Amino acid sequence: MSTSMSVDIAHPASAPAVASPAGAGASTTTAAGLSTAVPRSAPAQAFISPPTPPLLELRRVSRSFGGIRAVDKVSFSVQPGTITGLIGPNGAGKSTVFNLVTGYLRPDSGVIRLRGEEITHLPPHAIVRRGVARTFQIPREIPSLTVRENLMLAPGDQAGELPWNAWFRRRQVQAEEQRWADRADEILTLLQLESLADEYAGHLSGGQKKLLELGRALMQDATLILLDEPGAGVNPTLMHRLVAVLMHLREQGRTLVLIEHDMDLITRLCDWVVVMDNGRPLTEGTPQQVQREPRVLEAYLGASA
Repeated sequence: MSTSMSVDIAHPASAPAVASPAGAGASTTTAAGLSTAVPRSAPAQAFISPPTPPLLELRRVSRSFGGIRAVDKVSFSVQPGTITGLIGPNGAGKSTVFNLVTGYLRPDSGVIRLRGEEITHLPPHAIVRRGVARTFQIPREIPSLTVRENLMLAPGDQAGELPWNAWFRRRQVQAEEQRWADRADEILTLLQLESLADEYAGHLSGGQKKLLELGRALMQDATLILLDEPGAGVNPTLMHRLVAVLMHLREQGRTLVLIEHDMDLITRLCDWVVVMDNGRPLTEGTPQQVQREPRVLEAYLGASA
């Protein structure tokens, strides 16, 4: 089966940035970095907007484990302010791509760029500082801490991490901790987990832990969030909540990439879908275009092309 792709379809443009010059509509920003703005009507003006550069770009990225090529010359880009789905059968290399983007693994070859800056060989903490966060297929909460405490631990470079600050800059540490607590409470409200703020994280259901994972990414103020099967094991009630939160984040200008096997969820959420098979890119397009692609039906859905 050939894996070369020739799909003559346009990549969606990113969500347009809203400028706020003097006299424009009102704009407010919450502590979690979630803003609302009501721009006034701009005067009619004929112009052509330049192409928006991708937020994330992979070019011919490969990674092998022994003699197995887990990721083989993968190339795709992610536009800012969109939700991109990364789909494919088990073993297609999707989670390995996430590990390469976030610095948990180093590629054997190829280039990864974030906002045009090469991040191919940066360590994970340096990539996090550039606004990238991820969740995991199996949530990694700290069960002996409360839900609020799990969120408050997520931001890096806190003053309280340095032992001498606890002795000599106690007021600074306390003030910062209060800011993080306030931000955590705001994110818990967004996720509708505020009633569980003081519950031990280990007592949460699987779906609630998935929401907590997303909350920790938001505590890092990430602009690019990679979600590994966020809908797996989530009951229908929490699924509706998760979808609403993800759509809200896109409306606020966040960029999301999600690995998911639920095609209904992909169709509801995603602007663009990249399909992988056997470590290679198979095709990409809108959810509707991808579902009509015979190679996808054969490789991913198990149907005859």
